[in-house]
Amino acid sequence: MFKIENYLKELSKKQNDEILTRQEVADYLRISLVTIHSWNKHGILNPIRMGNRIFYKKQDILDVLEQQKINKKR
Repeated sequence: MFKIENYLKELSKKQNDEILTRQEVADYLRISLVTIHSWNKHGILNPIRMGNRIFYKKQDILDVLEQQKINKKR
């Protein structure tokens, strides 16, 4: 049983380590690229720059969603 739990935890970590493009984030959150740019400027999202391209960690996106959910409850 312990092995299965470890496997599921590792699988979950790997899925959340996924890297997304700006367009994928926009599609995932159903927001515009302009909103993503604004969130970058205000520090809501933390982009990863590789050359002239911008990427985001899926876990960071999920964390932002969770934080927004917490703020709405207050």
